[in-house]
Amino acid sequence: MEYVGHNGQVQLLEDRLVISRKGFVGFLTNGLKGDKTIPFSSITAVQFKNASIWTNGYIQFSVQGGIESRGGIFDATRDENSVMFRGGEQQDRFSELKENVEKRVFASRNNSST
Repeated sequence: MEYVGHNGQVQLLEDRLVISRKGFVGFLTNGLKGDKTIPFSSITAVQFKNASIWTNGYIQFSVQGGIESRGGIFDATRDENSVMFRGGEQQDRFSELKENVEKRVFASRNNSST
């Protein structure tokens, strides 16, 4: 499954997610960085901020040993573990992404503990 946001895309695979930065806004906010792959077993938290009339929303994935930005929407524009989205249908899709990631993180933890 692929979720297309304002400054990037998130692809869900069997055991990991991949954040890519295709398009003009992705280039402006993150430059020429390559794709970032995050195994579900490494994700420690998922932060979700709804979009508003004035700002985009974002989803941010915290990882073990990572130093995620804590400055809200403005830092999320440059954070390699965050993808911004607009309200409406994009927000609905990213809310679905959050639920799917949380389920897979939970499943990966249960599988590794057995």
